Amino acid sequence: DESLSDLATNRYLTHRQRSQAAGANWSECLRYSRVAERRGASCATHAVLPSLKVRTVLSRCRPRSAYTDTESSLYPGQPSEMPPRLETAPSAPVLQQAAEDAVGEALQETEATPPEPSGPTSHEQAMQMCRRIDKCFASLLPVRELASATIPEDTQDHVSTQVKHLSDSAKWLDVYFNSLREQAEQCSYDKEIADLENELKSKDDLMRSCSESLREWRTALEKLQKQHAERLAAV
Repeated sequence: DESLSDLATNRYLTHRQRSQAAGANWSECLRYSRVAERRGASCATHAVLPSLKVRTVLSRCRPRSAYTDTESSLYPGQPSEMPPRLETAPSAPVLQQAAEDAVGEALQETEATPPEPSGPTSHEQAMQMCRRIDKCFASLLPVRELASATIPEDTQDHVSTQVKHLSDSAKWLDVYFNSLREQAEQCSYDKEIADLENELKSKDDLMRSCSESLREWRTALEKLQKQHAERLAAV
């Protein structure tokens, strides 16, 4: 599964997840992984599986003695400090379970708290809602990257709820920003108009970004639901 492979090569793990992997030199791991990929080592993988309390899962096509000078130079210490090689790659069920656990942990970090029904009534509330949108997007990142993996149905429900709240947030932010536009039209001082126009420009950029992200999330959610239905039909 390509999405699991992407997880394994550490392409989509967040900086926070990497920094929490105590003792793991991720800059070097990434460099090593890319060298291995360029050399065609298709079974070379790096993955952090914090939910399984496993620091790293590493699989190599060749034995330790087959490290090249180029690869060894990435690890200036003694050979014993190099990442271990496993004779066989982790089984698909192990990677699958690790992926599901990682997704579950990421979603648990952000509660699906709906915004206030009335929407923002001040600049501060609007900014709080924007921060909540950013946090929701961050919590959903693993789900989008693992959209083709077997995601539990309750996780799909959580994603659906998050996407709905993001849609509501975007809708209410749009209402708030429209009210600012009305204020701008009623202003009698050029400076006030200029200030509001500058603020509106930044908010318009934000709304465009939100709309694009929401379209991506809806596509990912539809893909999840379709795959889940196909799996149920195949049982």
